[in-house]
Amino acid sequence: MNQEIEAYINELSANLQGLPEDERQETEEFYREYLLDGKLYSRSSIEQKLGTSQQLARKILADYSLNLDEPPTHPINHQRSQSDLRAVWWIILGILEMPVGIPILSALLGIIVATISVICALIIGFWGLIFALAGIGLTIVVKAIPLLWTQWQVGLFYTGCGLVALALVALIVPMLIHLIRIVIDASFQLIRRLGHKVFKNQYYQTANKEKHQQ
Repeated sequence: MNQEIEAYINELSANLQGLPEDERQETEEFYREYLLDGKLYSRSSIEQKLGTSQQLARKILADYSLNLDEPPTHPINHQRSQSDLRAVWWIILGILEMPVGIPILSALLGIIVATISVICALIIGFWGLIFALAGIGLTIVVKAIPLLWTQWQVGLFYTGCGLVALALVALIVPMLIHLIRIVIDASFQLIRRLGHKVFKNQYYQTANKEKHQQ
């Protein structure tokens, strides 16, 4: 076995730790056969054809993410959010390794900036409302409690108003978290579509892609 090929495949494998074990082994075997069949025995010829092992790994991970089945009916939970963010990172790195034009890079940057801006706006807006309601609610409750011993009807009314304000805080916090997750999920879908647009015209195979085509 050619040492340069094995060294390249070993480096590629080290950069593909994010893939499931079976996918990684199939991908290694695919590229080993590809290099042997193409008689690409030197590091320079290999990298001229495929790029460095890190560049190729990023393209493979991006391609793998784009070929995963989307789970539109699954609830947005912590595990799915982590999986989506990891896939987005792979797709971004894969796109950056492709010879794409300025419009594609501008679109990618625009999605990222827009996502961060919307999340920041949601956090600033909602947290201002949360602190305001919490402050008002606590203030009303603290001032209303002494009235329960002197004018209990008035004290009871204001205590109820303060508790309503605090209850609204308890409702707004999970709403804010849900909205942030929706924004992140929508951004993931946009980056996924952008990735499909970039990769669809590239003649570039992975073991994962081969399997999906069978």
